[in-house]
Amino acid sequence: MIKDDFLSGIFYSVPNLRFPNFCTPWKIIPISNLLQFQNGINGSPEQYGKGVKFISVGDILNNIYITYDNIKGLIDIDEKTLNNYSVTYGDILFQRSSEIINDIGRTNVYLDKNNIATFGGFVIRGKRIGQYNPVFFNYLLKSPSSRKSIIRLGAGAQHYNIGQENIKTLNFCFPDEIEQAKIACLFSKIDERIQIQIKIIDDYSSVKDYIIKQCFQKCKEYINLGNLFKYGKAGGTPKSTIKEFYDGNIPFMGISDITNQGKYISYTSKNITQKGLINSSAWLVPKNSLILSMYASVGLPAINKIPLATSQAMMSMIFDNDLDVEFVYYYLCYFKKSKIQSLLETGTQSNINADTVKSIKVPKLRADEKEKITNIFIKVDQLINNEKEILNSLQKQKNFLLKNMFV
Repeated sequence: MIKDDFLSGIFYSVPNLRFPNFCTPWKIIPISNLLQFQNGINGSPEQYGKGVKFISVGDILNNIYITYDNIKGLIDIDEKTLNNYSVTYGDILFQRSSEIINDIGRTNVYLDKNNIATFGGFVIRGKRIGQYNPVFFNYLLKSPSSRKSIIRLGAGAQHYNIGQENIKTLNFCFPDEIEQAKIACLFSKIDERIQIQIKIIDDYSSVKDYIIKQCFQKCKEYINLGNLFKYGKAGGTPKSTIKEFYDGNIPFMGISDITNQGKYISYTSKNITQKGLINSSAWLVPKNSLILSMYASVGLPAINKIPLATSQAMMSMIFDNDLDVEFVYYYLCYFKKSKIQSLLETGTQSNINADTVKSIKVPKLRADEKEKITNIFIKVDQLINNEKEILNSLQKQKNFLLKNMFV
């Protein structure tokens, strides 16, 4: 809800959700009253790799907030240039360009009081000239309403761009300094908890990698993967120019489905029709088959929990029993991290083919040994999945609050 005070000419608004005892309306303030904008440095190649810390787009995207220590890049510049392109405590950094419209104008804040940094040509610095809580402003700019306002300013064909003059037109709603600090503290604690949760997941994943390595490194007898499955071949892609081949009821799996879902594939981002299946080399892969990527992200394994078809970028294998599917899945996870590169070194492209997949050496173990190893990995995966659910819950909580605690 927005109100205006005709005597003062100031507009007010309030969020959907607030802390108790806060009832003062938020003021709508032009961003140009708070920040002074400047594009960054475009240095020559020999300037990079030494000198002053240099904020790039990666630093904006990969940190909760930016400090001197977590900046990756360096640039060799003189003192005058550093003074002209300085980044100091409370400054806001904007991403100027992106291939994806939803990523245009991503922001972060510099929170180092002791060190001055500088910034690159793909970054716009908002130099702090007004009064605001920098942590609050950082989260405000990440809220859905703010992101929508920023994205609207993006322009371009192959790349989306945002400029200083566009950003200057933005207005944002601010509460008083006490409420800003309260909100900043809440979101900082949520992000701290999220980082702890990510560390827990990373630690469990490291334990899993160690166990997999210990289990498979000592195996002495191997068998070709092609001798373990009863049927297997690559898929195919219906012609993309024929509309009647797509948007049917047959799930059509791509590599992105593996990267998005992990071990088990329970849905796909694309579907094809029966005509598309018949008029291509795609085939219907029964559920609980083992699928391995052969192009691009080579060596990613997955198990489909639904019947589906795949592109030619994947090899699908049908086994006699689920134990072999699970066991080989875990071995291929180990194989991707430790041995897949040996299959790529002789080729000109980072691809493998069906014959290469069939020739992969898999440990030859008794059924009880495979079951014991597989059960260990399944239990570790369950622990990791439980922690991922907690992480997902925390991120949903944060997104809900970002949507409702800002205007």
